[in-house]
Amino acid sequence: MTGPVKAINLNYIGNWGRIFSAIIFTLLLSISANAQVSETLETLTPEEREWIAANPVLKTTNNMDLIPLDFVENGRPMGFAIDYLNLVASKIGVELEFINGKSWIELVDMARNREIDIIHSLVQNPRRDEFLHFTTPYLNHSVVTYGRVGEPRLNSIEDIADKRIGVIKGWAITDYYQNNHPEFTLIEFTGILDALRAISNNEIDVMTGSMIAVDYYISQYFLRDIVIIGDDFAFNTSNLIKHRLASTIDKPILRDILQKGMDAITDEEYEVIIKKWNLDHETEASIELGLTIEERTWLAANETIKAASTPDTAPLDFVNDNGEISGISGSYLRRISDLIGVKIEWVGNNTWAEGYQKLLDGEADIISLIIPYEERREDVEFTENYANTSYVIFARDDGAPLITLDAMEGKKLVQVRDYEVTNNIKRDYPDIEMVIVDTPDEAVKTLSVGGADAYVGIIPVMSYHMAEYSLTNIRVAGSTEYRTPYAIGISKDKPILASIMKKAMRHFSETEKAEINREWLSLTINQEQDYTLLFTVTLGAACIIIIVLFWVNKLKLEINRRKAVEKELNRALDVRATFFGHMSHELRTPLNAIIGFAEMLPLHEKKDDYNERVQEYADYITSGGKHLLSLVNDLLDQNKIETGAIKVSIETLKIDDLLKTYIAELNPITKENSQTIELITSEPIGTIQSDRRLFKQIIVNILSNAQKYSPNGETITIQVTPANDNNTKISIKDNGDGISEDILEELSAYKDKQKAHFIANAQGTGLGLIIVHQLMLRLDGTLDINTEKGKGTEIALTFPNNHKNAGVL
Repeated sequence: MTGPVKAINLNYIGNWGRIFSAIIFTLLLSISANAQVSETLETLTPEEREWIAANPVLKTTNNMDLIPLDFVENGRPMGFAIDYLNLVASKIGVELEFINGKSWIELVDMARNREIDIIHSLVQNPRRDEFLHFTTPYLNHSVVTYGRVGEPRLNSIEDIADKRIGVIKGWAITDYYQNNHPEFTLIEFTGILDALRAISNNEIDVMTGSMIAVDYYISQYFLRDIVIIGDDFAFNTSNLIKHRLASTIDKPILRDILQKGMDAITDEEYEVIIKKWNLDHETEASIELGLTIEERTWLAANETIKAASTPDTAPLDFVNDNGEISGISGSYLRRISDLIGVKIEWVGNNTWAEGYQKLLDGEADIISLIIPYEERREDVEFTENYANTSYVIFARDDGAPLITLDAMEGKKLVQVRDYEVTNNIKRDYPDIEMVIVDTPDEAVKTLSVGGADAYVGIIPVMSYHMAEYSLTNIRVAGSTEYRTPYAIGISKDKPILASIMKKAMRHFSETEKAEINREWLSLTINQEQDYTLLFTVTLGAACIIIIVLFWVNKLKLEINRRKAVEKELNRALDVRATFFGHMSHELRTPLNAIIGFAEMLPLHEKKDDYNERVQEYADYITSGGKHLLSLVNDLLDQNKIETGAIKVSIETLKIDDLLKTYIAELNPITKENSQTIELITSEPIGTIQSDRRLFKQIIVNILSNAQKYSPNGETITIQVTPANDNNTKISIKDNGDGISEDILEELSAYKDKQKAHFIANAQGTGLGLIIVHQLMLRLDGTLDINTEKGKGTEIALTFPNNHKNAGVL
């Protein structure tokens, strides 16, 4: 029997389609049942036949939600394992009674107690060997570790030691963790969907499970923030697990009968149910690259990627005699093709410009070599750069020792049509006379025979053509300011392919990249060639070294500047990713509550407790709506601050009166929580000059958080004291859990709003403290935190008595 392929396509058939397929499949089985039984009976012993005659109906398990392997739909057992077991039953001449409606752990316990005869979709382990007899495997499929989008890849079991790990009750992997790693933090669930939702809601960090089953739920329930982030670290079988059939320990003869039924299944019969349940589209790239379901589905539906090339830019990018893209770009494309299992074919363009136009017109999916200029991003997605080159000036040996483009006035420069460096020279040096040719080899020949005085190109390409045509009269004569990165470009109309190509390029290690470069940048010259070329190239390299040394100080300054800019950009991107990851979770929580309770209302319409439930659910919906409004208001406030839309209007404020007003406004929440807000002053409270509206927003925000953090019955204190002659200090202290030390260490520079994104209030966006801090800055004040785990938090706000800088924030 052929082994199964190990993955799943998104194109699942619908409910009625599955039922119809099951009916057709059953009819086909019944038509050939007699012949199948007859053939299989020939292999059974008399004792086995007698046993079957005495046991014509066998009880077997039926999982409720292991889609698409084993599940229940409209009361019917469904899935690949069900079809396979029915096929085995038809071979040995028995009927099956499926036991469902129970959790997986309950079904396993029934097998342990010998209340059922057969259990399937099962992984063999020593604990199960104590009460089951196993057959050989009938399905191999991948098990990997899932987590949230943006989480770093996990490379070993040590990487999950500090994670919250979701496990399914009764699964073999759960047994493994419990027995071998009791120190792990395991959170048990009864089903896959609950565990995946817990990942999405940040209640757990990781879950290891079957790609076949997990991918179904990710697709069906739109859990797009969950991806593969690591291998299987439990079974140690290269991410593959083996599903078997098993009989209870008291029926060893049944195990042998089942095995003979499995052996009687033909490759063709097995392939029918594999294809029926779409289990034939998994690739190694799914695991290695962490491809999403959409990406794997795209690869399954597209056998070929059409690629435009630069046919004559060897060794960076060219087309060989077999019509294949070669050079450095070709090496990357071949490795990518092997990795994702899709052919990459050249579209037959004659020039780079023609290839780029084919990409824009949709006749090509990718272009193998392109400069990732910003203005092209409207039409093209780019991978990371795979090459970076500097342009130098080439001239004949009889020319000046060293030249620059500034010195080219009155001379001829040969350049390749539509190349970016050609266009840049035209723009920056309009007085240079140009001879335009179509290809780099034409440019080299033109320069060699005296048709031009110089050529601006890159050393690898120039060296390749000089060697090919045995040109020994050309040397490096100067440098230019032009430097060009090269990447693979992907049509903007194919975002899924773009994501796949980017992941594939990021997959290459630095060692692999170095090997590709060495492969193409090591020049090979035939023995019969004139070795003066080698001398020429060596001399040219020496010239380049001199030029590099000459410009090294300038380059160092530029490198340092770019590193600083890149560092700032990376920090901004990290903050953005962290913020939106946090916000997606926070917004989903109240939305789920609102939608969920709204959908539950009609379910109680005809029940006696309808009015009671309406009020209860309305309260939940109102609470969720207020929470959502609070989140949106925080976002709007932050946006106003960042865009400078908040104005400061300074007036004299009587602190005592205002604080008492705020305490009264919060009184309903205070009473509900049986809390007390106490105002403490050591001497008469004076006045400050500040903005009334912003002052209230700051104080109420801190008080609201103190109420949320403090247990019921506790007292929240507000203490007002003069900090010095020019400032007034307002301290708000709660008796909540405080902020843990590890978080405080990360927030040691919390005044940086990028760090402050990690300070989240109990039910808010995490923007509350950011907004308070930025408003305090605008009011010329300061904010300090003093907290102790388990003993509460004190927020100290220091306001100037006289505000000097009113205006727009």
